[in-house]
Amino acid sequence: MARTKFPAEFQPSQQRLLAMRITRLKNLIDVEIEFDENRPLTAIRGPNGFGKSSILHALAASFSRPVSSSVEDHRYVDFFPNTPHGVWSGTDFVISHKYRLGPDVHNQAPHIRKETGQWLPLPKKRPVREVHFVGVRSAVPKIETQETRRRIKYATNDLTDENSKEIREKTGIVFNRLHKISF
Repeated sequence: MARTKFPAEFQPSQQRLLAMRITRLKNLIDVEIEFDENRPLTAIRGPNGFGKSSILHALAASFSRPVSSSVEDHRYVDFFPNTPHGVWSGTDFVISHKYRLGPDVHNQAPHIRKETGQWLPLPKKRPVREVHFVGVRSAVPKIETQETRRRIKYATNDLTDENSKEIREKTGIVFNRLHKISF
């Protein structure tokens, strides 16, 4: 369902998320979420840093707003900005959903992925759906928000001093993993 203007009687309606299958998205690997059709609301909970926001960001950016909509059209780079290290490369997930178009019910499961280039499917090929995303940025006064960037530029340096080595070793103990130190 590409982003086209439908006649009023054939606007997508009764849209419903069915499932989200994540092969890889940030720190989420092999995750399956089923959305219960009999419940109008799904809650996602868990500790900080476990991917709740990543799931919501992926859902918000995976659909294109209807032409007649006044809501903001989100893109993947709005939530997953490009970095020099290409941390999003290898992202792969599928969102299954259904909708009614006129008298017919359609099922769709777009395969979203990011290799070394751009996100696929391209923005104009995303399925149409009214999506409202309310996040921290939209809940604070405009004066407190800063201009966001599409591309983050930064440089890293290896820290070879004794304190840095000790921090890495102790972090490895806390996370129960050995951290190889090579310079």
